Amino acid sequence: MKKINMGTSFNTAMSEMAHLDALAAEEEEFQRIEERMNVIGQKGNDGLIYEKPDMVNSPPHYQSETGIECIAAIRAALGKEGFISYCRGNVQKYLWRDKNDRIEDWKKAQWYLNKMLEEVEK
Repeated sequence: MKKINMGTSFNTAMSEMAHLDALAAEEEEFQRIEERMNVIGQKGNDGLIYEKPDMVNSPPHYQSETGIECIAAIRAALGKEGFISYCRGNVQKYLWRDKNDRIEDWKKAQWYLNKMLEEVEK
């Protein structure tokens, strides 16, 4: 007859229960993280809702800490004719690019074309 070691069976059962509890806790934590990631997609870490930056008309990475936009500094540095040429080159660049987000590139090309027209019409 086979001898049953009750201590080992109990310890094994307790170990498995602890493992299942740990898995459940990990699943709960994963769900909390996933929910938070969904919220962060709409809100900042401080819980406030922020507008998605306008990457065509006013991308934040082209603005200085003092609020001066890079395009204004370029216009001031190049003068009217230089700025028109700069805009023309950017129109060509954004139409040339072949990215997944072509629509955004086309909108950027249109933005530069509009800037160019504004300069010509001044």
